[in-house]
This record gives sequence, C-alpha cells and structure tokens, in this order.
Amino acid sequence: ATGPTLSEIDVTTHKVVNTFNDFAPGTYVERTLASANGALWVAGKTTDDQGEVLKVNPANGSVEAVAPVNGLPTDLAVDNSGNVWVANESGNQVLEIASESAKVTQTIAVEGNPYGIALDSSGNLFASQPGTNSMAVINVATGQVTQQGIAVGAYPDKVAVDAFGHPWVGNLKNAPTDPPGGSVSVL
Repeated sequence: ATGPTLSEIDVTTHKVVNTFNDFAPGTYVERTLASANGALWVAGKTTDDQGEVLKVNPANGSVEAVAPVNGLPTDLAVDNSGNVWVANESGNQVLEIASESAKVTQTIAVEGNPYGIALDSSGNLFASQPGTNSMAVINVATGQVTQQGIAVGAYPDKVAVDAFGHPWVGNLKNAPTDPPGGSVSVL
C-alpha cells in the first residue's frame, strides 16, 4: 500500500471488518471523523503540502469530494447540523464545511495557530491556540470569535467537551507550574 488506509472495527468482536487501502493516494492523514450523516471525513495534506479535507464513502472507500484547505488541517469536529469544522493551524483559521456539498462555507480568523477543536451542545466551538498558550471560543451560528486568549498553560493540544458542557484541553508540555507529564485545563 502506498497511500493511507482506513479500517473499520466491529463494535462487538473488536476486529477489523473492512479496510480501504490506498483510498487517497498522495495524502497524509492527520485526523478522521465519522459524521452524523454517515460520511467519513479525513483531514490531511498532499505530498506537496497542500491541506485538504476528504469526504469518504464508508460503504466503498471512495473519495466523494475534496475541500481544499489553505494550510494544515489538524482537527475536525461536527456540529448539530452535520457540518464539519476544521482547525487550520498554519492558516490561523477555523473553517466550516457543508456536509452535503463539501464546500467551505465559513472561514473564521483565529490567532495562535488553532490546533484542536471541540463543540458543545450550545453551538460554541473551542479551539486550542498553541501559538499563544491559550483557547478561543467561537459562536458557530454567527461565526464570531466571542473570546480569545484564555490562558490554559503551555502547548494546548486536543480539546474535548464533557457531558456537563465543560471544555477540557490537554497540554503537550509542562508549563513551569504544571504537574510532571503535562496538564489538563478546564474552562
């Protein structure tokens, strides 16, 4: 195999039941996301460092659409409407991609190299900003950054939202006051 591989795992047996080899030759996979409408979304970059998000048919592994990203897509999240959100680290932006058309419908400037993203049930998108050791909050309905520069420690990475709606961010490295091995912050 020369290209990336997607594998499906059975939830009962925990064994690989389906594999798509070379589903997108020339693409390096960064993240994979299964959306509410059944499509698989894959963020990556081409061999010539062009960012892209691929919409993949889970039944046969075919790439149905490609959304170009001017930068490096590092994380994906899906909102309540099924639209895909993309953290574009080197582009200093967060993008919204319409799930049906796979077209970029919104581009939001975010300082500090947005890397990890997560959505809460109220329509807030939380983006880690490792370039500024902080987090940003975006209202996805309006596309407005409502807060930026929330200090969360050194090198914030991936973001998650718990069942109570609290966003959490994991930090890759220790800040001088962090416990050994990194940290987790709650906003």
